[in-house]
Amino acid sequence: MQGKIISRIIILGTIALIGMLIVQSIWLSRSLDSRKRQFTQNVQAALRATSEAIISSNEANSKQMHPVEQLSSNYFVVMINGAIQPETLKTLLIRELTLRNVNLDFEFSIYDCSNEKLVFGNYISNEAKQKLGTEFPEINKDDYYFSVLFPSISFQLIQEMQIWVISIIILLIIVIIFSYTVYALFKQKRLSEIQKDFINNMTHEFKTPLTAISVCAEVISDKNILNDQERLWQYTSIIHKEAERLAGHVQKLLQASKIEQKVVQLNISEVEVSSLINECIEQLKPVFEKAGGRVTFTENLKGLKLRTDAFHLGNMIYNLLDNAIKYGGDPALIEINSATNGNEVQISISDNGGGILKKQQQNIFERFFRVTSGDIHDVKGFGLGLFYVKQMSKVLKGDVFIQKSDESGSIFILKLANYE
Repeated sequence: MQGKIISRIIILGTIALIGMLIVQSIWLSRSLDSRKRQFTQNVQAALRATSEAIISSNEANSKQMHPVEQLSSNYFVVMINGAIQPETLKTLLIRELTLRNVNLDFEFSIYDCSNEKLVFGNYISNEAKQKLGTEFPEINKDDYYFSVLFPSISFQLIQEMQIWVISIIILLIIVIIFSYTVYALFKQKRLSEIQKDFINNMTHEFKTPLTAISVCAEVISDKNILNDQERLWQYTSIIHKEAERLAGHVQKLLQASKIEQKVVQLNISEVEVSSLINECIEQLKPVFEKAGGRVTFTENLKGLKLRTDAFHLGNMIYNLLDNAIKYGGDPALIEINSATNGNEVQISISDNGGGILKKQQQNIFERFFRVTSGDIHDVKGFGLGLFYVKQMSKVLKGDVFIQKSDESGSIFILKLANYE
C-alpha cells in the first residue's frame, strides 16, 4: 500500500515538473519572439528615419517605398541610391537608435550600387557612441546603399531575460535533484526487496538444518536408542553434517562482512593454479555425482604458479563451480579452461544452463542478489557467492565477469595476476 502511494506521488511530481518545464519553455520562447519583433520594429523605424534624413539632406525629390530590407535577424540593408557621407550616417544612426532604446554595438557599411563593392565600414561600440570626434573621408558619388549589423543581439536579448533564464536553470536543477532522488528511492526499494529475500532465504537455510538437528537430538535422547548403535551413528552423523552446514553458512556471512568492511587478511604465497582447481573439483565431487553432472578440466597451466592467496582463490573457484552446478543444465555439464594472457592468468568456467537474462547480468555480482525464477527457495544460497568472488578478485588485483550468457549456457572468466 505504501509503495503504491509513493509511486503515485512520484508520478504526480514528475508530471508537475514536466508541466512546469513545458510552460516555462513556451513562455520563454514567446517572450523571446516578442522581444525580437520589438527589436526589429525599432531598428527598422530608426533606419527609415535615417534614410529619410539622408535623402532630405541630399535634397532628393523621390523616396523609396520600402528602403529597409531585413536579410537576417540582425542584418539590415537600406537602399538610398544617393550620396552617403560616413560621418553623417554614423551620427544619424546613433541618434535614431538611441531614441528607440536600441543600445547595442553595431557595424555599418557603405556599398557602391554599381559594382556591389564595400566602400566604407566601421564598428560602433555602445560605450563609444558619445565620442563623435572621429573624422571619416568624404565620398563623392551619388549611388550608394548602406547596411547595419548587430552582432550581439542574441546575447543582449538573453541578458534582458536573465531572470527568466535563471529561473529555468533553477527549475532544471530541481528536476535533476528530483530525478536523482527518485533513482535513489527505487534503488533503496530494490535493495530492501533483495534484503527481504535474503532474510527469508536465510531463515529457510538455517531452519532446515536446525530442524534436522532438533529431530535427531530428540531421537538420541531416547535411552532405547543406545541399544541400536547403527541408528545412533546415523543420527549423530546427521547432526554432524547439519552442524557443518550451519558453520558454512555462518562462514559465508562473516566473509561477506569482512570484505564489505575491507578487513580481509591475505596470506600471499606461490600457488599452483591447476592443483588448486583440481582440489576444488574434488571437494565438489559428491555434489557432481549426486546431480549426475560431469566436469571437464583442460589443464593448460600445469605447473604454473601464481603469487596470490590460496585460501581465497580456492574459495573463488569453488563458488564459481558451485554456481555452475546450481544454474547448469540437467545434468550439469561444466568445462574449466585455463590460459595465460600476458602477465595474467585466466580461468574460464562454462555451464550448459539456460543462461542469465540481460537485465540480471549487471546485478549478479551484487550482495544478496540471486538469479531466481518462481519460488525464491528453488535455488539454495544467500546470494553472497558471486559477490564474494567479485570483491575478492578486486582485492587480489584481478577481475571476474560474464563473457557469454545465452540459451546454450554461461561462461564466467576469472582474471588474476601476481599479487605485488
